[in-house]
Amino acid sequence: MRPKDYNLWFDGKELERLIKRVENIADIEGESGRDIARQIFFWTKDQDISYHIEGIPRYETGNWEKLKLDMKRRWGTVSPERRYKLSTIDQLFTKIQQ
Repeated sequence: MRPKDYNLWFDGKELERLIKRVENIADIEGESGRDIARQIFFWTKDQDISYHIEGIPRYETGNWEKLKLDMKRRWGTVSPERRYKLSTIDQLFTKIQQ
């Protein structure tokens, strides 16, 4: 699988979208879950994300289903619609109380 051919990159947001698209691409190209697990870090442009993926124990085993769960634990709750960051939660509560 070649990320450049599909113009699809993971930046820490929209993980579900990435997973769905990568699995569809793998299906079209006849790739297995193990192939996805071993290649997923190529789909990132952020070196920190790549290093994190490589550091997940499931990455080494090639178990895509378990790696996918680990990735969801790490990035699955990130939503592009989120308006507030954890660091600004106090400001949010103050705003609500006013």
